[in-house]
Amino acid sequence: MANEIMLSLGDYRFAITTAAYQELRRTSEYRWAPMHRIAHRVSLQYVGQSTEEIHLRGTIYPQYKGGLAQLDAMREEAGKGQPLMLVTGLGQNLGPWCILEVGEEQAIFAQQGVPRKIEFSIRLQYFGPDAEQPGASAEVSTFPPSVASIAPFLATPPPLQPMPADLSQNPPGITPVQLSSAFPPPPAA
Repeated sequence: MANEIMLSLGDYRFAITTAAYQELRRTSEYRWAPMHRIAHRVSLQYVGQSTEEIHLRGTIYPQYKGGLAQLDAMREEAGKGQPLMLVTGLGQNLGPWCILEVGEEQAIFAQQGVPRKIEFSIRLQYFGPDAEQPGASAEVSTFPPSVASIAPFLATPPPLQPMPADLSQNPPGITPVQLSSAFPPPPAA
């Protein structure tokens, strides 16, 4: 049975004799940010790889092998809420992946509504790099940031000038404002 395995996702095994997929589609997205330039066309700058997804489509014949519980087993893996290791039948470890969607279509029914043919689809997305890889870790901070963490980025305020002991004097750098006589004084109460 080990040589029949097409793909292993966590504890679930896609195999020729059970849930064999007939179609595997893998898409990888790459991010390019527009760079606006004066008097030139916008150019693009590569800023890294984005999401990667695998879509599987296949058919299960429950009366042949594997039974009706195969999709339940797929949903059980998805319900763990954890990334699952994806390994090909050739032993290539593709890393951690998450199940985003499990779909099924039933056809050719027997007594009591038991399907003789179940077409399934699964959508997987790559979880992310391991912490050991360079650039894979990110710090998570609380919001709002503490003043100590942003202090190096703040502009240094000018030093405070001491207040004169005699307040009748003007502090250095402050010019007194002369009131204009164009306005009459307020009426006396």
